[in-house]
Amino acid sequence: FNEALQKNDGVKAKAALDTFAKALKASADSLDKLDLSSDEVKKLRDQNKVVLTLSSEVFSLQSQHLDAPTEEAQNTLKAKVDELNKANAQLQAETQAVEAKVKPAK
Repeated sequence: FNEALQKNDGVKAKAALDTFAKALKASADSLDKLDLSSDEVKKLRDQNKVVLTLSSEVFSLQSQHLDAPTEEAQNTLKAKVDELNKANAQLQAETQAVEAKVKPAK
C-alpha cells in the first residue's frame, strides 16, 4: 500500500485497501466460530468484532474516495475513525479488566 501511494498508483493502493478491508471482515466473521463459555470472553470477542468491522469500514471508505476525496467523504471518514478509536479504547479497557481478574497475584 505505501509503495503504491509513493508511486501515485491509485489502482494498486485501492486494491491493497480493498484486500485489507476484506481480510478484516473475514477475521471479524471468523470470531463467531469460537465456542466460548465465559461471558467476559464473549464480550471481548464481540468488542473485537466491532473493532475489526469498523476497521474494515474505514479501509473501504478510504478506498472509495482515494482518487477524489470530497469534504463530505473526509467528514464521513473522520466520524468513522472517531467511532473506531472509541471502540478500540473500550476494547482495551475490557481487555485490561479481564487480564486483572486472571493475573496471578505477585
